[in-house]
Amino acid sequence: MHDENVLAGERMPWVAIDPQTMVGPPEFGATRLLGRLVDDLDGPTDGARWTALLADRGGLNPELTRRWNLGRTLEYQPWCLDLGYVDYAARGAAFVAWAGY
Repeated sequence: MHDENVLAGERMPWVAIDPQTMVGPPEFGATRLLGRLVDDLDGPTDGARWTALLADRGGLNPELTRRWNLGRTLEYQPWCLDLGYVDYAARGAAFVAWAGY
């Protein structure tokens, strides 16, 4: 789940939409949250800091979090380029650099 999947509701104050079942290590799940931060990062040190912070606060293995994030970002690149999402591909490339890989 990410910030665009939490909406203000009428019957309830907040409603989560678009649930996605995920099976696997929690470090893999952290990649979605880290990817949403790309536009807010301020250079390589900030990317590495956020990756470490998320791992620490989430009780995750920092090295596995870093590796899953790298793999997920690289896996996402061809899909973005194939569909013409050049801006997303550029942000992914920036994240790989900014996360200290």
